[in-house]
Amino acid sequence: MKHKSIILLALLLATSTLWAQHLTFKGVPITGAPKALSDQLQKKGLHAGITASDGTLFLSGTFATIDDCDIAIHSNEQGQSYLVVVFFPGQKTWGELRQRYQDIKSLLTQKYGMPGIVLEHFDSDIVEKSNYLALNAIEKNETTYGSAWQLDNGTIELAIIYAAREHHVVLRYTDSAGQQQTIQQALEDL
Repeated sequence: MKHKSIILLALLLATSTLWAQHLTFKGVPITGAPKALSDQLQKKGLHAGITASDGTLFLSGTFATIDDCDIAIHSNEQGQSYLVVVFFPGQKTWGELRQRYQDIKSLLTQKYGMPGIVLEHFDSDIVEKSNYLALNAIEKNETTYGSAWQLDNGTIELAIIYAAREHHVVLRYTDSAGQQQTIQQALEDL
């Protein structure tokens, strides 16, 4: 009888871990095929976009009350979703970028607590005070401006980047279980 109780307890723990193991995006677990995840996100109000040659699936819409966001769903070699990236609309000035970053960071902090990693600096204080120099430093990748939250089921990273000739705030949701599959595949290749 004691043996059956231990097995039942182990089964319950394993089942509850299964449900909790995936990071969520817009309340939807980041798991399964990108198309299935995209379908669920479309039910949440996002709009389908293109599929890139590498299998990355793109959506667009409103995220965290900000319109015109682009969302990318990445999959591992097994075809399972593990990464969702939000590109907030491009900004023209350092002040706009910094404000957007701070607003989203504040919301994430309210939901997940203080970030475990915060790297928000330029090589010089003068750079941050100049719109031109700050944007130029971002374009040349001469600055680190980001925060990260390490959760039990994944990582959330917020950063300022330069991509597609625009300055963006970017938010990355990386699911641990899906990422672990990718790592496992790489280890098997070695």
